[in-house]
Amino acid sequence: MKSLLKVGALATITLLTAVGATGCKDKNKPVNPDKITVTLDATAKTIEVGKSETLKATIKGKNVKGVTILWQSSDPKVATVDKSGTVKGIKAGTAKVTATASRGKASASCAITVKEAKK
Repeated sequence: MKSLLKVGALATITLLTAVGATGCKDKNKPVNPDKITVTLDATAKTIEVGKSETLKATIKGKNVKGVTILWQSSDPKVATVDKSGTVKGIKAGTAKVTATASRGKASASCAITVKEAKK
């Protein structure tokens, strides 16, 4: 009799675990409701040494209040970028400028080619 009760209890626990693991999801709920995306107005730009171009970043998402953009150049010896997204050509070469959201992991990049100034 004890053996039969143990088997019954085990079957009940197994059934409850299976139902709990598969039957309680809300399929209409978004996977990541606060997902933030970042886009740039250009994916590539060519500028001359000593000249500047400003990139425009757009942040989208449901809860973007207080989210800012952090700018970074992969090679500041070729091109620098300030906190407003203004890229300045320093010397001929290539660099990647990346705009990253201050919250989350969203980012976008622009390939920068710096050429010698025309004479």
